[in-house]
Amino acid sequence: MRGEPMMQSTARAIVFVLFFGFLHVGTIFAANFSPKIMTREEWGADETLGLLRDFPQEPTSPPPQNGERPSSSEPSEREKKCQEALRKYPLEFRMGDIVSSNASGEKYLWPRRYSPNVRLLVLHHTGESAEQESKDLTGTERVRAIYQWHTVHNGWGDLGYHYLVDKEGVIYEGRAGGESVIGAHAYCANTGTIGIALIGNFLRSLPTEAQLKSTRWLLANLSARYDLDPKSFTLFHGASIPTIALHEDLGDTECPGRIEELAPAIRRLVAARDFTSDMLPKGKQTKEEGENTLRTLGSTRLKLPRRGAARISLTYKAEKHSVKIGEHIASVDRSDPRIGLWQSRGENRIRLRNSIVTEQVIPRGSSVTLQLMILAPSEEGLYTFTIGDITYTLEVAGRERRER
Repeated sequence: MRGEPMMQSTARAIVFVLFFGFLHVGTIFAANFSPKIMTREEWGADETLGLLRDFPQEPTSPPPQNGERPSSSEPSEREKKCQEALRKYPLEFRMGDIVSSNASGEKYLWPRRYSPNVRLLVLHHTGESAEQESKDLTGTERVRAIYQWHTVHNGWGDLGYHYLVDKEGVIYEGRAGGESVIGAHAYCANTGTIGIALIGNFLRSLPTEAQLKSTRWLLANLSARYDLDPKSFTLFHGASIPTIALHEDLGDTECPGRIEELAPAIRRLVAARDFTSDMLPKGKQTKEEGENTLRTLGSTRLKLPRRGAARISLTYKAEKHSVKIGEHIASVDRSDPRIGLWQSRGENRIRLRNSIVTEQVIPRGSSVTLQLMILAPSEEGLYTFTIGDITYTLEVAGRERRER
């Protein structure tokens, strides 16, 4: 490791100010939409927390593999997977500059490392407990609490996320160090990625419209800054992953919860530079006022071999009005026309095109179960298909299934 020369430090600071100023103006994308952005100084970051002191600092959790270094103790399963990725894809873990001290010569608790290029923008939720969420805290207070936890308790030297977005839509500058600095937000996948956390726990609830609008604005600006296509896929550690990825795409986690349901629409709206349209469903506050509903009975994440098949089940409930035979109840959309979809009707299978229609009368207040069969394409990759408001992610990998 090396100290950072004053000229390099000054140049990096200028670049970061220009970049963050670019985010703050936002006129390139939406003259009528400009979210509030708070710098570290504005939200009250105590920069001394990230400095190495003379007294020992023992983190209570292991470092987040900021530089993806294998553990010296007996490795866990996820460490084994990380070490395997290191062996297979060494270039994807390659780092640029390593800055170990600030301009005054004070050493950082966790040296700042930089990615040669950024390839993924990764969405998270901060996942507070019910007790933490119930506290009447401002956005700045929540960010300071997360900063204290990541920096001191976890010993990560700073915030793990590059940006945070609160429920009012305010964007907070996260990890210090400027553009391309490596964060601590995704185990074994920090190099080449930018972490964006929506403040809250979204395992059961959804973010606010303000959060979603500011997040889309931020994603669009970051996509432009790092020359990324928000609707494309990137080969990362051997897997095809959406450029706007979810934490769960990179590891065994439930993060970011129900944001997964909104991800396809987020990518589409970011690509269209639409930061003002609402995304959340309306008029479902009560059963009397609610629309007829379609719900999945299993996971929306499927993994199949090439040409592999799987069955999924959904329930359709006629909450608002009864449904006649042959009535349209859900639209069908595929990211690739090679995804095969069939609906089971008795002993028959009906190939689905653009919609699902009923085969029986469904009285108001009643529900039916729909059985569908999925046939994966013959090429590996990450696909999506949407039935009504439910989006499924289909990962195709492995040998093609052959009929005997």
